[in-house]
Amino acid sequence: MGKMHVNLLPIHIFISITFFTAGAFMYFLPRNPIFGMRSKYTVASNALWSKYNKISGAAISGLGALMFACAANGWPLDSEWVVFSLAAGIAALFFFSKRDYEKAKSKGLTDFDSDVPQSGQPKTKLSQKVGGLTFSKENGVNVFYCLFCAFLIFVFYAWFRHVSGFMPQKVVSHVNSSGVADGVVSSGDLFFVLNTLFGVVLVFAVLVGTVFAKFFKGRATAPFSLKTAPICTAVAVATLCCGLIAQINYLICAVSLPSFDLKDFSLCIFLAYCASFGAIAILIAASERGKRIGSIPKNEKSRKKRRR
Repeated sequence: MGKMHVNLLPIHIFISITFFTAGAFMYFLPRNPIFGMRSKYTVASNALWSKYNKISGAAISGLGALMFACAANGWPLDSEWVVFSLAAGIAALFFFSKRDYEKAKSKGLTDFDSDVPQSGQPKTKLSQKVGGLTFSKENGVNVFYCLFCAFLIFVFYAWFRHVSGFMPQKVVSHVNSSGVADGVVSSGDLFFVLNTLFGVVLVFAVLVGTVFAKFFKGRATAPFSLKTAPICTAVAVATLCCGLIAQINYLICAVSLPSFDLKDFSLCIFLAYCASFGAIAILIAASERGKRIGSIPKNEKSRKKRRR
């Protein structure tokens, strides 16, 4: 069997759009326990988070735009330069964020640290771990939000099934740096694996949102913990995962076919990222505003009436 040369352009386009969209969402998202440049230093206050996520988000989006321009126009771009730029940028951001963190901490401008208590709670030491997936004690489930995520998952799955119909009998599973396919798999096996992944993601989302939810309730020690129901967070993450599975399937199809439409491919990948990241962004934005994604508990409604 002769060597099978494949077009690496779809891979370069996919990576560049991933960088661009991820950086754009990093730039706008408020402090959260899910997505962004998260370290002990950046989550210590809203000001530190905003500053360094805007810087890193703009830099990553700019790098993605540069990579897209180079790939679309056939300009040379050394991958080693990209890796070096990312490593140097992360090191620089870590150094400067640590410096600003020490300054903010000395002035009492941090609200999450190993020795800074959360406002309104007894002065006890909080965990030094960066806040993870913790939730408030009272959570309401927003049916409309869950249905919205379910609709996106359905669209991703329909897209996945549609693209699978155009797959050649043998698809590329691995490509070396020279653009030669050194691994192939049947389209039927690929469909089975990715289709199974869809089911695993959905089952895991349901388990996390229902069965495992009790382990997360009441552990919201960080000021930026999500004020959402676990099932809402689970379906949002499932939407992101299902979108990624559908995009990978489309990428494999584009690489395996002799030709592909650059505009259609770029637009589909970009819209898929906007939809999946958008579901996460809605969740985080609502939580940041202090509005629970779901109905307000009755006891909270009564407290608001008494205040009035």
